[in-house]
Amino acid sequence: MTIMGATFQLIPVIIVAPLRATRFIHLQYPLYLCGVILLLSGFWWGQAWLLIIGGICIVTAVIHYVLVLAITLKQATTHPITMRFLIASLLYLSIVVCLGLTAALNREFWFLGASASSVFLIHITLGVLGWLSCTLIGVSYQLVRMFALAHAHTEHVGKYIFIGLHTSIIMLATWAIFFWLPLLLCGGLLLICTFGLFAYDFSRMFKVRQRKILDVTQFHSICAVTYGVLAFFFSILALFLGWGKPFLLTALGIAVLVGWIGQSTIGYQYKIVPFLVWNIHYGPQVGRQKVPLMRDLLHERWMWISFWLINGGLPLVILCAVCQWTLPLQVSGALVGLGLLIAAMNIMGVALHLLKDPSHQQSLSTPVPFPH
Repeated sequence: MTIMGATFQLIPVIIVAPLRATRFIHLQYPLYLCGVILLLSGFWWGQAWLLIIGGICIVTAVIHYVLVLAITLKQATTHPITMRFLIASLLYLSIVVCLGLTAALNREFWFLGASASSVFLIHITLGVLGWLSCTLIGVSYQLVRMFALAHAHTEHVGKYIFIGLHTSIIMLATWAIFFWLPLLLCGGLLLICTFGLFAYDFSRMFKVRQRKILDVTQFHSICAVTYGVLAFFFSILALFLGWGKPFLLTALGIAVLVGWIGQSTIGYQYKIVPFLVWNIHYGPQVGRQKVPLMRDLLHERWMWISFWLINGGLPLVILCAVCQWTLPLQVSGALVGLGLLIAAMNIMGVALHLLKDPSHQQSLSTPVPFPH
Protein backbone atom coordinates (compact mmCIF):
# COMPACT_ATOMS: atom_id res chain seq x y z
CA MET A 1 0.00 0.00 0.00
CA THR A 2 2.81 2.39 0.88
CA ILE A 3 4.59 1.77 -2.40
CA MET A 4 1.41 2.17 -4.43
CA GLY A 5 0.43 5.41 -2.73
CA ALA A 6 3.95 6.84 -2.88
CA THR A 7 4.49 6.00 -6.55
CA PHE A 8 1.18 7.61 -7.52
CA GLN A 9 2.65 10.82 -6.05
CA LEU A 10 6.30 10.44 -7.06
CA ILE A 11 6.15 9.21 -10.65
CA PRO A 12 4.59 12.41 -12.05
CA VAL A 13 7.46 14.31 -10.42
CA ILE A 14 10.15 11.92 -11.59
CA ILE A 15 9.07 11.82 -15.24
CA VAL A 16 7.61 15.37 -15.38
CA ALA A 17 4.23 14.20 -16.68
CA PRO A 18 0.79 13.78 -15.05
CA LEU A 19 -0.80 10.44 -14.18
CA ARG A 20 -2.76 8.92 -17.04
CA ALA A 21 -5.79 6.59 -17.16
CA THR A 22 -7.01 7.73 -13.74
CA ARG A 23 -10.74 7.32 -14.32
CA PHE A 24 -11.06 4.47 -11.80
CA ILE A 25 -8.16 5.41 -9.53
CA HIS A 26 -10.48 6.12 -6.57
CA LEU A 27 -11.65 2.49 -6.64
CA GLN A 28 -8.15 1.00 -6.61
CA TYR A 29 -7.40 1.50 -2.92
CA PRO A 30 -10.71 0.16 -1.46
CA LEU A 31 -10.56 -2.83 -3.81
CA TYR A 32 -6.99 -3.61 -2.77
CA LEU A 33 -7.82 -3.11 0.91
CA CYS A 34 -10.79 -5.50 0.71
CA GLY A 35 -8.57 -8.04 -1.04
CA VAL A 36 -5.92 -7.85 1.69
CA ILE A 37 -8.51 -8.26 4.46
CA LEU A 38 -10.12 -11.25 2.72
CA LEU A 39 -6.73 -12.84 2.02
CA LEU A 40 -5.59 -12.47 5.64
CA SER A 41 -8.94 -13.83 6.84
CA GLY A 42 -8.58 -16.81 4.52
CA PHE A 43 -5.14 -17.63 5.91
CA TRP A 44 -6.30 -17.10 9.51
CA TRP A 45 -9.37 -19.33 9.32
CA GLY A 46 -8.09 -21.67 6.60
CA GLN A 47 -10.95 -20.84 4.20
CA ALA A 48 -9.98 -21.36 0.57
CA TRP A 49 -12.91 -19.34 -0.81
CA LEU A 50 -11.72 -16.27 1.12
CA LEU A 51 -8.21 -16.77 -0.27
CA ILE A 52 -9.54 -17.01 -3.82
CA ILE A 53 -11.85 -13.97 -3.61
CA GLY A 54 -9.22 -11.91 -1.81
CA GLY A 55 -6.58 -12.94 -4.33
CA ILE A 56 -8.81 -11.97 -7.25
CA CYS A 57 -9.48 -8.54 -5.69
CA ILE A 58 -5.76 -7.97 -5.15
CA VAL A 59 -4.86 -9.10 -8.67
CA THR A 60 -7.54 -6.82 -10.15
CA ALA A 61 -6.32 -3.83 -8.12
CA VAL A 62 -2.70 -4.54 -9.03
CA ILE A 63 -3.56 -4.85 -12.74
CA HIS A 64 -5.22 -1.43 -12.55
CA TYR A 65 -2.20 -0.01 -10.71
CA VAL A 66 0.22 -1.44 -13.26
CA LEU A 67 -1.84 -0.15 -16.20
CA VAL A 68 -2.04 3.38 -14.77
CA LEU A 69 1.72 3.54 -14.19
CA ALA A 70 2.59 1.82 -17.48
CA ILE A 71 0.51 4.29 -19.49
CA THR A 72 1.94 7.17 -17.45
CA LEU A 73 5.55 6.04 -17.86
CA LYS A 74 5.02 5.77 -21.61
CA GLN A 75 4.42 9.55 -21.64
CA ALA A 76 7.65 10.29 -19.79
CA THR A 77 9.66 13.29 -20.93
CA THR A 78 12.73 12.31 -18.89
CA HIS A 79 14.29 8.89 -18.26
CA PRO A 80 16.26 8.88 -14.98
CA ILE A 81 17.62 5.71 -13.40
CA THR A 82 14.67 5.64 -10.98
CA MET A 83 12.30 5.17 -13.91
CA ARG A 84 14.14 2.02 -15.03
CA PHE A 85 13.87 0.47 -11.58
CA LEU A 86 10.16 1.30 -11.35
CA ILE A 87 9.38 -0.21 -14.75
CA ALA A 88 11.16 -3.42 -13.76
CA SER A 89 9.39 -3.49 -10.38
CA LEU A 90 5.99 -3.26 -12.12
CA LEU A 91 6.86 -6.35 -14.14
CA TYR A 92 7.93 -8.22 -11.02
CA LEU A 93 4.79 -7.15 -9.16
CA SER A 94 2.58 -8.51 -11.93
CA ILE A 95 4.32 -11.88 -11.78
CA VAL A 96 4.30 -11.95 -7.96
CA VAL A 97 0.53 -11.46 -7.60
CA CYS A 98 -0.16 -14.05 -10.29
CA LEU A 99 2.07 -16.57 -8.51
CA GLY A 100 0.39 -15.71 -5.21
CA LEU A 101 -3.07 -16.32 -6.66
CA THR A 102 -1.81 -19.59 -8.17
CA ALA A 103 -0.50 -20.70 -4.76
CA ALA A 104 -3.82 -19.77 -3.12
CA LEU A 105 -5.75 -21.84 -5.68
CA ASN A 106 -3.31 -24.71 -5.20
CA ARG A 107 -4.22 -24.88 -1.49
CA GLU A 108 -7.70 -25.94 -2.58
CA PHE A 109 -7.12 -27.95 -5.77
CA TRP A 110 -3.50 -29.21 -5.40
CA PHE A 111 -2.74 -29.03 -9.11
CA LEU A 112 0.92 -27.96 -8.73
CA GLY A 113 2.10 -31.16 -7.11
CA ALA A 114 5.83 -31.19 -6.41
CA SER A 115 6.22 -27.83 -8.18
CA ALA A 116 4.48 -26.00 -5.31
CA SER A 117 7.78 -25.45 -3.48
CA SER A 118 9.36 -23.94 -6.61
CA VAL A 119 6.39 -21.58 -7.09
CA PHE A 120 6.70 -20.47 -3.45
CA LEU A 121 10.47 -19.83 -3.75
CA ILE A 122 10.03 -17.85 -6.97
CA HIS A 123 7.16 -15.92 -5.37
CA ILE A 124 9.36 -14.92 -2.40
CA THR A 125 12.41 -14.14 -4.56
CA LEU A 126 10.56 -11.92 -7.02
CA GLY A 127 8.54 -10.29 -4.23
CA VAL A 128 11.37 -9.38 -1.87
CA LEU A 129 14.12 -8.75 -4.41
CA GLY A 130 12.24 -8.01 -7.63
CA TRP A 131 9.40 -5.81 -6.45
CA LEU A 132 10.18 -4.45 -2.96
CA SER A 133 13.97 -4.11 -3.11
CA CYS A 134 13.99 -2.96 -6.73
CA THR A 135 11.42 -0.26 -5.91
CA LEU A 136 13.27 0.92 -2.79
CA ILE A 137 16.62 1.11 -4.58
CA GLY A 138 15.10 3.03 -7.47
CA VAL A 139 13.15 5.44 -5.26
CA SER A 140 16.26 6.00 -3.12
CA TYR A 141 18.00 7.60 -6.09
CA GLN A 142 15.20 10.17 -6.20
CA LEU A 143 14.35 10.72 -2.54
CA VAL A 144 17.82 10.62 -0.92
CA ARG A 145 19.15 13.16 -3.39
CA MET A 146 16.03 15.29 -2.90
CA PHE A 147 15.99 15.27 0.90
CA ALA A 148 19.77 15.53 1.38
CA LEU A 149 20.22 18.03 -1.50
CA ALA A 150 22.70 15.68 -3.19
CA HIS A 151 22.01 16.84 -6.74
CA ALA A 152 25.69 16.60 -7.70
CA HIS A 153 25.47 12.80 -7.48
CA THR A 154 25.68 11.05 -10.86
CA GLU A 155 23.82 7.90 -11.94
CA HIS A 156 26.55 5.97 -13.75
CA VAL A 157 27.04 3.48 -10.88
CA GLY A 158 23.26 2.97 -10.68
CA LYS A 159 23.26 1.51 -14.19
CA TYR A 160 25.58 -1.30 -13.11
CA ILE A 161 23.45 -1.87 -10.00
CA PHE A 162 20.37 -2.15 -12.21
CA ILE A 163 21.99 -4.79 -14.43
CA GLY A 164 23.50 -6.74 -11.53
CA LEU A 165 20.29 -6.79 -9.50
CA HIS A 166 18.10 -8.14 -12.28
CA THR A 167 20.68 -10.64 -13.48
CA SER A 168 20.99 -12.05 -9.96
CA ILE A 169 17.19 -12.16 -9.55
CA ILE A 170 16.81 -14.13 -12.79
CA MET A 171 19.56 -16.55 -11.71
CA LEU A 172 18.04 -17.14 -8.27
CA ALA A 173 14.51 -17.54 -9.68
CA THR A 174 15.85 -20.05 -12.23
CA TRP A 175 17.65 -21.93 -9.46
CA ALA A 176 14.30 -22.26 -7.64
CA ILE A 177 13.05 -24.22 -10.66
CA PHE A 178 16.01 -26.48 -11.45
CA PHE A 179 17.94 -26.39 -8.13
CA TRP A 180 21.23 -26.28 -10.06
CA LEU A 181 23.95 -25.26 -7.58
CA PRO A 182 26.07 -23.11 -9.99
CA LEU A 183 23.05 -20.85 -10.55
CA LEU A 184 22.68 -20.35 -6.80
CA LEU A 185 26.41 -19.71 -6.45
CA CYS A 186 26.64 -17.18 -9.29
CA GLY A 187 23.32 -15.49 -8.54
CA GLY A 188 24.05 -15.25 -4.81
CA LEU A 189 27.52 -13.81 -5.24
CA LEU A 190 26.26 -11.33 -7.82
CA LEU A 191 23.44 -10.25 -5.49
CA ILE A 192 25.90 -9.65 -2.63
CA CYS A 193 28.20 -7.64 -4.91
CA THR A 194 25.26 -5.64 -6.24
CA PHE A 195 24.02 -4.65 -2.79
CA GLY A 196 27.57 -3.81 -1.78
CA LEU A 197 27.84 -1.58 -4.84
CA PHE A 198 24.53 0.06 -3.93
CA ALA A 199 25.80 0.73 -0.41
CA TYR A 200 28.88 2.36 -1.93
CA ASP A 201 26.77 4.50 -4.29
CA PHE A 202 24.44 5.33 -1.40
CA SER A 203 27.42 6.64 0.59
CA ARG A 204 28.43 8.75 -2.44
CA MET A 205 25.10 10.56 -2.24
CA PHE A 206 25.81 11.63 1.33
CA LYS A 207 29.35 12.72 0.52
CA VAL A 208 28.12 15.27 -2.05
CA ARG A 209 25.07 16.43 -0.07
CA GLN A 210 24.59 20.13 0.61
CA ARG A 211 22.41 19.60 3.69
CA LYS A 212 25.14 18.62 6.14
CA ILE A 213 23.00 17.93 9.23
CA LEU A 214 21.39 14.50 9.00
CA ASP A 215 17.85 14.06 10.32
CA VAL A 216 16.06 10.91 11.45
CA THR A 217 14.99 10.09 7.88
CA GLN A 218 18.60 9.84 6.73
CA PHE A 219 19.55 7.74 9.77
CA HIS A 220 16.69 5.34 9.02
CA SER A 221 17.91 5.10 5.42
CA ILE A 222 21.51 4.42 6.47
CA CYS A 223 20.42 1.70 8.90
CA ALA A 224 18.10 0.23 6.26
CA VAL A 225 20.87 -0.11 3.68
CA THR A 226 23.17 -1.62 6.32
CA TYR A 227 20.58 -4.24 7.27
CA GLY A 228 19.89 -4.94 3.61
CA VAL A 229 23.53 -5.65 2.79
CA LEU A 230 24.08 -7.82 5.88
CA ALA A 231 20.78 -9.69 5.58
CA PHE A 232 21.22 -10.66 1.94
CA PHE A 233 24.86 -11.61 2.55
CA PHE A 234 23.93 -14.00 5.37
CA SER A 235 20.87 -15.25 3.47
CA ILE A 236 23.02 -16.38 0.56
CA LEU A 237 25.64 -17.75 2.97
CA ALA A 238 22.94 -19.77 4.72
CA LEU A 239 21.82 -21.26 1.39
CA PHE A 240 25.40 -22.18 0.50
CA LEU A 241 26.09 -23.87 3.83
CA GLY A 242 22.70 -25.53 4.17
CA TRP A 243 21.67 -23.56 7.24
CA GLY A 244 17.98 -23.88 6.41
CA LYS A 245 16.92 -23.85 10.05
CA PRO A 246 13.58 -22.19 10.93
CA PHE A 247 15.13 -19.99 13.64
CA LEU A 248 17.82 -18.74 11.24
CA LEU A 249 15.28 -18.04 8.49
CA THR A 250 13.19 -16.15 11.05
CA ALA A 251 16.15 -13.94 11.97
CA LEU A 252 17.00 -13.22 8.33
CA GLY A 253 13.36 -12.54 7.49
CA ILE A 254 13.09 -10.00 10.31
CA ALA A 255 16.31 -8.32 9.18
CA VAL A 256 14.99 -7.97 5.63
CA LEU A 257 11.36 -7.04 6.37
CA VAL A 258 11.93 -4.76 9.39
CA GLY A 259 15.55 -3.70 8.99
CA TRP A 260 15.73 -3.10 5.22
CA ILE A 261 12.19 -2.66 3.90
CA GLY A 262 10.52 -1.41 7.09
CA GLN A 263 13.06 1.26 8.00
CA SER A 264 13.22 2.53 4.42
CA THR A 265 9.44 2.88 4.42
CA ILE A 266 9.28 4.66 7.78
CA GLY A 267 12.06 7.08 6.91
CA TYR A 268 10.53 8.12 3.60
CA GLN A 269 7.05 8.44 5.10
CA TYR A 270 8.43 10.95 7.61
CA LYS A 271 9.08 13.20 4.60
CA ILE A 272 6.33 12.33 2.14
CA VAL A 273 3.26 12.35 4.41
CA PRO A 274 3.93 15.76 6.06
CA PHE A 275 4.65 17.29 2.66
CA LEU A 276 1.37 16.06 1.17
CA VAL A 277 -0.74 16.96 4.19
CA TRP A 278 0.83 20.42 4.56
CA ASN A 279 0.32 21.28 0.90
CA ILE A 280 -3.27 20.06 0.88
CA HIS A 281 -4.42 21.43 4.24
CA TYR A 282 -2.20 24.40 5.07
CA GLY A 283 -0.83 25.47 1.68
CA PRO A 284 -3.99 27.37 0.62
CA GLN A 285 -3.99 29.22 3.98
CA VAL A 286 -0.48 30.69 3.64
CA GLY A 287 -0.65 34.49 3.72
CA ARG A 288 -4.14 34.52 5.20
CA GLN A 289 -3.44 33.10 8.63
CA LYS A 290 -0.62 31.61 10.69
CA VAL A 291 0.16 28.05 9.70
CA PRO A 292 2.60 25.52 11.23
CA LEU A 293 5.86 24.63 9.56
CA MET A 294 6.03 21.32 7.75
CA ARG A 295 8.43 19.85 10.30
CA ASP A 296 6.04 20.80 13.12
CA LEU A 297 3.48 18.25 11.92
CA LEU A 298 5.64 15.43 13.31
CA HIS A 299 6.82 15.02 16.91
CA GLU A 300 10.61 14.93 16.52
CA ARG A 301 11.24 13.54 20.01
CA TRP A 302 8.98 10.56 19.29
CA MET A 303 10.69 10.05 15.94
CA TRP A 304 14.03 9.61 17.71
CA ILE A 305 12.51 7.44 20.45
CA SER A 306 11.03 5.19 17.75
CA PHE A 307 14.36 5.09 15.90
CA TRP A 308 16.32 3.97 18.96
CA LEU A 309 13.69 1.44 20.03
CA ILE A 310 13.75 -0.16 16.57
CA ASN A 311 17.52 -0.11 16.11
CA GLY A 312 18.22 -0.99 19.72
CA GLY A 313 15.82 -3.91 19.77
CA LEU A 314 16.32 -5.27 16.24
CA PRO A 315 19.92 -6.53 16.69
CA LEU A 316 18.80 -8.22 19.92
CA VAL A 317 15.82 -9.82 18.14
CA ILE A 318 18.09 -11.22 15.43
CA LEU A 319 20.67 -12.47 17.96
CA CYS A 320 18.01 -14.07 20.21
CA ALA A 321 16.30 -15.70 17.23
CA VAL A 322 19.59 -17.25 16.09
CA CYS A 323 20.46 -18.40 19.61
CA GLN A 324 16.85 -19.46 20.34
CA TRP A 325 16.62 -17.45 23.56
CA THR A 326 12.88 -17.25 24.12
CA LEU A 327 12.46 -14.70 26.92
CA PRO A 328 15.06 -12.19 25.62
CA LEU A 329 13.48 -12.57 22.18
CA GLN A 330 10.08 -11.62 23.59
CA VAL A 331 11.51 -8.58 25.39
CA SER A 332 13.52 -7.30 22.42
CA GLY A 333 10.62 -8.05 20.08
CA ALA A 334 8.38 -5.92 22.29
CA LEU A 335 10.87 -3.04 22.00
CA VAL A 336 10.85 -3.24 18.19
CA GLY A 337 7.05 -3.52 18.16
CA LEU A 338 6.75 -0.47 20.40
CA GLY A 339 9.09 1.49 18.14
CA LEU A 340 7.06 0.57 15.06
CA LEU A 341 3.82 1.48 16.84
CA ILE A 342 5.16 4.91 17.85
CA ALA A 343 6.28 5.57 14.28
CA ALA A 344 2.86 4.57 12.94
CA MET A 345 1.03 6.78 15.44
CA ASN A 346 3.33 9.69 14.63
CA ILE A 347 2.61 9.38 10.91
CA MET A 348 -1.13 8.88 11.50
CA GLY A 349 -1.11 12.03 13.64
CA VAL A 350 0.01 13.99 10.59
CA ALA A 351 -2.91 12.68 8.54
CA LEU A 352 -5.34 13.72 11.28
CA HIS A 353 -4.63 17.36 10.42
CA LEU A 354 -6.88 16.87 7.39
CA LEU A 355 -9.84 16.24 9.71
CA LYS A 356 -9.54 19.68 11.30
CA ASP A 357 -11.35 21.27 8.35
CA PRO A 358 -14.46 19.23 7.41
CA SER A 359 -15.20 21.54 4.49
CA HIS A 360 -11.91 20.66 2.83
CA GLN A 361 -12.69 18.61 -0.25
CA GLN A 362 -9.39 18.20 -2.09
CA SER A 363 -8.51 14.55 -2.58
CA LEU A 364 -5.22 13.01 -1.52
CA SER A 365 -5.25 11.02 -4.77
CA THR A 366 -4.43 14.21 -6.71
CA PRO A 367 -0.63 14.28 -7.03
CA VAL A 368 1.07 17.21 -5.31
CA PRO A 369 4.24 18.40 -7.08
CA PHE A 370 7.39 17.76 -5.04
CA PRO A 371 10.20 20.27 -5.32
CA HIS A 372 13.05 19.07 -7.56
